[in-house]
Amino acid sequence: MHRPTGPWTADAVNVAYSNNNIIEEMAERTMCEIVGSALSLFSINFSNEINRNLSSEDCVVVRATPRDKKEVKEWLDEFASVAGVSYIVETAYKETPEARKAFRVRYICQHSDKNKAVKSDSAKQLLHKHKATGCKQRLFVTIQRETPSVKRCEQKKGENYVARGLVATFSFSGQHNHQVASADAGRYLRTTAVTENNIRDKFKKVFV
Repeated sequence: MHRPTGPWTADAVNVAYSNNNIIEEMAERTMCEIVGSALSLFSINFSNEINRNLSSEDCVVVRATPRDKKEVKEWLDEFASVAGVSYIVETAYKETPEARKAFRVRYICQHSDKNKAVKSDSAKQLLHKHKATGCKQRLFVTIQRETPSVKRCEQKKGENYVARGLVATFSFSGQHNHQVASADAGRYLRTTAVTENNIRDKFKKVFV
């Protein structure tokens, strides 16, 4: 990191270097480490818990409190702001009243090749090539219906996630093939309201 110039205070410089070191460390982490670190930074808007019985280094299963499509989007926005990882929809499954799951959507990392066909050699094409790394890391999100049969099934397994309101399941699979939460990767992160507020807060801490 180049030493900044301008009217910086000593504290501001130390904060900037500290943030940069954290970012560089996160770029080398596994999915398990990325998710674990991100959940520790979540706001009180959501409760989250890693299902350690089903998780491994390449597959992380998180139970959380989102109850509908809107809250899932808010959860993903917050995850993007603290983890530096954003997702796009790969497959949205049809919702039916008789289905055991109230919500089922499969996402893929924004750095995948999905929806990035650009037919030119312009600057846009160069941006496309940099952003699309062919990343295959995926996230499968479901919301369990809160029915007596579902709760009985959980009890047989020795679990009580639904009874405690942790009705959503976020299953992260695979590893990223690019830097995560790096200054470079951040340039291509999808902008959300949470991300914008996060950027403003960091700006104030350094410059104000």
